[in-house]
Amino acid sequence: MAAPVGLYFWFITDYGVNVPFADSWNGTLPLVLDFARGHLTLAELWQPHNENRMLVPNVILVLLDSNTRMNQVVDMLVSASMLVGAVAITVWLAARTLKLPLIWLIPIPAIMLALVQTQDALWAFQLAWTLIILLTVVALAMLELAGTKWSLFVVACCAAALASFSSLQGLMVWPIGALYGAALGWQRRRAVIWIALGCVTAVVYTFHFGPVYPPANLGAIISQPILSFRFFLILIGSPFVYHPFAMGVLVLGLVGGSMLLAFRGRPWARYRLPLALIGTVLLFDVLVTQGRVSLGLSQANASRYTTYNLVLVASAYLLAVAAARPPRRMPRFGWPSGASAYRFGLLSVAVILAAWQFGAGLPYGLQQGQVFSASLSQGASLLRNYRNVSAPALGLHLFSGEGDYIEQWAPILKKYHWAPFP
Repeated sequence: MAAPVGLYFWFITDYGVNVPFADSWNGTLPLVLDFARGHLTLAELWQPHNENRMLVPNVILVLLDSNTRMNQVVDMLVSASMLVGAVAITVWLAARTLKLPLIWLIPIPAIMLALVQTQDALWAFQLAWTLIILLTVVALAMLELAGTKWSLFVVACCAAALASFSSLQGLMVWPIGALYGAALGWQRRRAVIWIALGCVTAVVYTFHFGPVYPPANLGAIISQPILSFRFFLILIGSPFVYHPFAMGVLVLGLVGGSMLLAFRGRPWARYRLPLALIGTVLLFDVLVTQGRVSLGLSQANASRYTTYNLVLVASAYLLAVAAARPPRRMPRFGWPSGASAYRFGLLSVAVILAAWQFGAGLPYGLQQGQVFSASLSQGASLLRNYRNVSAPALGLHLFSGEGDYIEQWAPILKKYHWAPFP
């Protein structure tokens, strides 16, 4: 289980490039500069970036970059550490709630740390998303342990609030946490407090939000239902290298088949962890579909959306294995039938999906990492020689369509010896 962790960190140290990319230019860099000049304000940290309020990741990135001369690889390694922490908590929660033998949990790190999430691994700005995943499982873990301890319930509320002020999808912790609490048999007082805090957080998040750029097409899903459904399924299947639409259908089928078996056999509360994570990712995919479907189906294959859907694949695997209740001992040889055949089929599909994702995703992730790294390395080289390079050439590798913006910032980076200037 430690092997995927080592592979993920090696991937970042070997392919990570110390140069700002895309939203790091207009999202993080102005904050770091104002901090260096002593002008940074809470209002700047709080202001929206597209549809997101990123107060918490802004603070983390400003502190990191101010002490490392904007070293983007350090940011990537911190982001990776957060994701590894989320994986460790997920494995612990699965062992605690699903009562599975450890051998069935071995694939979880390999799935959640798959290299197909190239952009999220090699793009410092995406620290916000790994932070939200970590805070989500921390909140669930604290709810799991809270029992009669109000202090742990308060920690869960704090984790949910921090996730909410990290990006839009962080707000999903509140409804998912409410369902998790219902599975735990919450008292009415805790349920009321949790729901009230979630509502207050949502109001604070949206208060004086202002216009979103690019503007969201709120009616896109309704006006283009077939296209939106295809987009949604491709998002779900994005962790798989080939035929993401078909793989998205298969993953949803595995979830549905597992739920039928799980709810017939035992109380649904036993499966609260995979159900909570599946719900979180499906809500995320709905948000992405609503906001990006108008840009075309190619957007659904962007590797930055893969991290969340790797969580979905891992959760679908856990739900299927727990619902099928694999025996602790090898059964006698014989062809299963009836309910046993159904369980055997679910278990087989779950194991094959996990193995396929890792087996096909590893070489593909290495290939895409090499391509992405080469592009960023070329951009860093051009940036160091910015006086003799055209603005479109700078924008091509570092911030699509914003070469003039990069050209304005290049002298500032050089003055402060920030990445990629020595």
